[in-house]
Amino acid sequence: MHSLAYAANPPVSTASPTLDLLQVVLALLAILALIIGAAWMAKRFLAVNTHAGTAIKMIGGINVGGRERVLLLEVGEQWVVIGVAPGHISTLTTMPRQTIIPGNNESPKAFSAWLKQKMEKGHA
Repeated sequence: MHSLAYAANPPVSTASPTLDLLQVVLALLAILALIIGAAWMAKRFLAVNTHAGTAIKMIGGINVGGRERVLLLEVGEQWVVIGVAPGHISTLTTMPRQTIIPGNNESPKAFSAWLKQKMEKGHA
C-alpha cells in the first residue's frame, strides 16, 4: 500500500527551473568541449599523409605576378620548374634532383639567381 501512495505522489524537485537549465547547458558545453578536444587530438596525433606514394612533390614556389607563380616540383630524380598562370601551365626547365640544406637562407637567392640566368639565357 505504501508503494501506491508513492506512485500517486511523486517526489517534487526542490531545484529551480533556472538551475536545471544551467545544468543542462553546462553538460552540453562539456560534451561539445570533449568532441572538439577529441577532434583536435585526432588531427594532431593521427595525421595521415594523404600525399604518400604520389609521384610529384612540390619543393617550393614563388609569386611572380598577381596570379602567376613559378613552382619547383620533384618528379622522381628530376626537378621540374613550371610557370603557372590562369588557364596556362608551362615547363620552364628541368634539372637533376638537388639536396636542400634546411635552414640555409641562401637557397632562395641561389634559386632565384639560377632562374634569372636561365630566363635570360632563354631570351638571348
